[in-house]
Amino acid sequence: MSDKSEMTERSERRRLILFLDSGDTIVDESTEVRDADGIVVRAELIPGADVMVRTLHEQGFTLALVADGDAQSFKNVYKQHGLYDYFDAMIYSENIKAVKPSARMFKAALGALELGEDECCRVAMVGNNLSRDVKGANALGIASVHIGWTPRYPRDPADESERPNYTIGEPLELLELAERLDARLAAGLGARPDALPARTENIPSEEPPAQDGSPADLTWQTLAARYAPILLLDEREPFRPIRAGIAVFRENGPSPSFNRQIELDRDRHACVIEYAIYWDYDIQHLYDLEHVWVYVGHNGEVVSCEASFHGRRLLGLNRDRGNLVGGRRVRLYVQPGKHAMAPIEDALHLLPDLTSCCMEDAGTGGLLEPAMFGGEFRRGAPIDVDTLAERHLRDFGFRPRFDYLPWAWPADAFVPWEALREEIPVRIRSLIAQIAE
Repeated sequence: MSDKSEMTERSERRRLILFLDSGDTIVDESTEVRDADGIVVRAELIPGADVMVRTLHEQGFTLALVADGDAQSFKNVYKQHGLYDYFDAMIYSENIKAVKPSARMFKAALGALELGEDECCRVAMVGNNLSRDVKGANALGIASVHIGWTPRYPRDPADESERPNYTIGEPLELLELAERLDARLAAGLGARPDALPARTENIPSEEPPAQDGSPADLTWQTLAARYAPILLLDEREPFRPIRAGIAVFRENGPSPSFNRQIELDRDRHACVIEYAIYWDYDIQHLYDLEHVWVYVGHNGEVVSCEASFHGRRLLGLNRDRGNLVGGRRVRLYVQPGKHAMAPIEDALHLLPDLTSCCMEDAGTGGLLEPAMFGGEFRRGAPIDVDTLAERHLRDFGFRPRFDYLPWAWPADAFVPWEALREEIPVRIRSLIAQIAE
């Protein structure tokens, strides 16, 4: 495989592109030995820097060295430590005739990797110098990462243009941060923490709804996709929704899957969409069913929303409607492990067991079988199924990070509730069989 083909393959596997500075980011500047012409002939690396570079490369991240200095200096040092071939591009100020924070340095790196400037959202610049690395990255919308390993350079930004998006203390900390940023990109966000959620995959765009016709004339499939809530999951959440059973109410009636009556205000509501969101696992038990109810007005905009919260309901729309995207899609924080939902994260932090339920209390619920399934889960199951489930779920125990990523609904996510009602017992019995083995 050619070098270019190998680079393309790796960048397809990892969305995040890393620009790395050299001095006091990878190389310890205090150890540099120079010849009479000022060229660095050898130098030592910062502890852990060689492991960082090799690991990032092996994990499929595209790496570009973007550094101020002479090409021969970098060639000498990186060949000395066997790191020269781990970079997909090397951009030196000597060749570009500019130094950071000049945009020319960063644009040259983008060009070397065949990236357009519209792909800056995929890039993170890692460096030790706030006035060069961080300032230059910020100006182009590139995520800025400051490594504060050395005391030789200021650690406090002179102004907002020098304020980094992320800060690490040593090279090996970049490994975890890179995973986090790559996860953000996979979820449709940019690498910068202030990036707004991108359009969720498989969901129609957020164009103004007024031209779409009356919600009363739309099919359940169109309604379900158009108003699907944006679920914000903890970065370390081990479970994902399997499917959402949809029921659309155009008049008052009982929910088929939750103990409540759906009531419409005919002057305000064209319909109510019920999302019965099924998960194979809650961190404490097998089986989990959560709900979101979206109240759609006659003009196609969301009037109200409710979400399940440990058997009860919370309002899902903030008073300022600030968590409503495009007039249609409500953003909801999902409790790590337990999947209760709220429009603001602080509501989750009112739960005293928010962290412990995901750690020492993982699996304590065994197999949960609600009354509406009346023995269908346990039919043919081992007598010790609760113990088996508890032991199985302990392996998923985790400490929540409380950094959230939006869930991208798959194309087959939405089915009529009746179809999901039939599927759930089959899935649960299959899970039990797998666990018992």
